[in-house]
Amino acid sequence: MRIAVLRGGPSEDYDISLETGAVALEHFRGSHEVEDIFIDRDGMWHKRGLPTTLNRLSPHFDLFFNALHGRYGEDGGVARILDGHSLRYTGSGAASSAGAFHKYLAKKLLIEGGLVVPAGILVDT
Repeated sequence: MRIAVLRGGPSEDYDISLETGAVALEHFRGSHEVEDIFIDRDGMWHKRGLPTTLNRLSPHFDLFFNALHGRYGEDGGVARILDGHSLRYTGSGAASSAGAFHKYLAKKLLIEGGLVVPAGILVDT
């Protein structure tokens, strides 16, 4: 399988994402064709140190492994982009990610779905 590992990204969790992606790259090497796709803090995608686009990348990979943390990676941002190109990727879909990323909204949806959740309050700074 040809896997593109997405890491970095325009998030406050940039450094954590780089580490997660490095672990994923190491894990997949040897059993899959794997490529490091670095996304810089401005959202520019890079392959082998050169800027690129998803249109150029998409034909070369079977799966995009989302190692992005925080905004863009966990909030459904990159999933929306990949969905727009009908690409396969790891993690939840864009809508599920967006809902789960916003903890207050996620809790409200769980309650509306009939699940019991711990009491809590929303503090607005």
